[in-house]
Amino acid sequence: MKYMNDQSFKNVVIMYPNAEKLEYPFKDPFQDAYIKRLAIELKKININFFVSVWQVFSETNNTFYFAWALENNEWVKKEFISADLVYDRTGSFKEDNIHLDRILKIKKVATIINTTELRLAIGSKVKQVELFSEWIPKTWEVSSEEELQKVISNYKKELIVAKPIYGYGGYGVSVIKKEECKDIELEYPYLLQEFVSGEIKIPGTDIVGIADIRLVYVAGEFSYSFSRLAAEGSYLTNVAQGATPIWVAHKDVPKKALEIAQTINDRLSQFGLTEISIDFMFEGDRVIVVEVNTKPGVSSIMQMGNETEIQKNINLQIKLIKAYL
Repeated sequence: MKYMNDQSFKNVVIMYPNAEKLEYPFKDPFQDAYIKRLAIELKKININFFVSVWQVFSETNNTFYFAWALENNEWVKKEFISADLVYDRTGSFKEDNIHLDRILKIKKVATIINTTELRLAIGSKVKQVELFSEWIPKTWEVSSEEELQKVISNYKKELIVAKPIYGYGGYGVSVIKKEECKDIELEYPYLLQEFVSGEIKIPGTDIVGIADIRLVYVAGEFSYSFSRLAAEGSYLTNVAQGATPIWVAHKDVPKKALEIAQTINDRLSQFGLTEISIDFMFEGDRVIVVEVNTKPGVSSIMQMGNETEIQKNINLQIKLIKAYL
């Protein structure tokens, strides 16, 4: 059924992977505040906005049997919500699991953004290496002890990066000495990747440290950028691993990074309008793509952006949603 049984309204469900959102949608106050603003703006143009998870989609009646709606600035539980459009914020999926199967069933009755085709095209780190090989550090897929030894015997740097093929937030990623690879606690197959020092002076600041720069694009347009400074003693620049976000103005972003980001956006335009983030690291004159993400978070812009920057991102997300409704 349509929420409020009003056929003049469209229903958009933003869909997450976390079952704990059944208890309450957002623990992060910045994420909560941002999504509430987006929901309020959408309501002004006759779009109902809901928060749910992929696990509660029922193929029997093609509805989310549980979702959250915003009423009087509070999230309220609703039942049996049909969707005209699903804003997919779930994690990466393998090509043969229940998550993907459910997404494909949702796709039969609702439009999905980012498109499932895009998610499949760059959902694994192996596929990203294939698509963006000219900018990604040298990478090896390791499926056996024999392959591991072959990589290590020809690798020249002291440190190397080990990471799972699927994942996000830096979970499962380790930076180790190459002779320690035998102790990697990852199941085959996994990736070994050239270590990049990543030490920079963060643009627009006097801060020097191991950091990356994330550029966020929504509906094909640059929206905002920020750096993530690794915690002391760490090489990982994920906020989930203790890194500190630092705002970087568009004018301060290295020109080469902007040029590469535009090329990547153009390359992905075959999948329609998208919402992506591109993470860069730097080593001397090298500009390196670490990852392309199809579900950039919104906490950082709400925490660090000014009113104009926040509203710009909301407007671009509304443009993206309207383009698919």
